[in-house]
Amino acid sequence: MGDYVFGNCRALTTVTLESGFNYSGLNISIGNYSAAVIGDIVTALKERTSSKPGMIVIGKNNIAKIADDTTITTALSNKNWVFA
Repeated sequence: MGDYVFGNCRALTTVTLESGFNYSGLNISIGNYSAAVIGDIVTALKERTSSKPGMIVIGKNNIAKIADDTTITTALSNKNWVFA
């Protein structure tokens, strides 16, 4: 699902996920998201501390946008999500 839902959407700049979104393997690397949108995506992710870590592929261009925002990376860690 996640690998291909946004796969051909290179011009996508925003995504809205319902709270508690729990698909490990979500790939948002193709879109051109602002740090705020990435933060909103992270906020919507389910907290997985009592289960296996979830994986979200953010991509190097989008990671660069959040590199200085420890709020987002800390939220990922606290919710037991890893990112690449």
